[in-house]
Amino acid sequence: MIQTYPQGDPQRFNIGLLHTCLGGRPVAARLLLQGASTAHSRLHAEFEHWIQEYRALATGLGGAGIWLEKVAFKTQPFVSIDSILARDDALGGLLRGIRELELDETALSELANEVSALRQKLPPEILIGEDRYDPSDPQQLREVLEDVKELLVNRLLTTEKD
Repeated sequence: MIQTYPQGDPQRFNIGLLHTCLGGRPVAARLLLQGASTAHSRLHAEFEHWIQEYRALATGLGGAGIWLEKVAFKTQPFVSIDSILARDDALGGLLRGIRELELDETALSELANEVSALRQKLPPEILIGEDRYDPSDPQQLREVLEDVKELLVNRLLTTEKD
């Protein structure tokens, strides 16, 4: 078992054990980190870094025999966002405003039209497959908006703690 400690929270990584149990046969795995963690903000702010870290750990465990096909972070902040949202101060008001921000269908369509030129510049493999990304798709733009809102909230909460 290998442990890493982003911001002090151990994240257990048992791919090596799986590789050993399979008699050294190749392993393709998906890693999902979930739950409340003080590392939540750092994981989401530096997600590419942590994906590469976990892939490097997998390679170190089994060489070419272990491949991390996908790494996903579904963590939540360890602090109570509800208590901060209930506060009657500037931070509480700002967080409530971010949380309530929504784009209607017209705004999403306009945004999709604006970024459609970006779609033409993306490699074709990004636009196909299970994890495809199409920046001109209003539903995917809605999901990106949710990610941006989460990043903003996490950044503000990290600043609050510092």
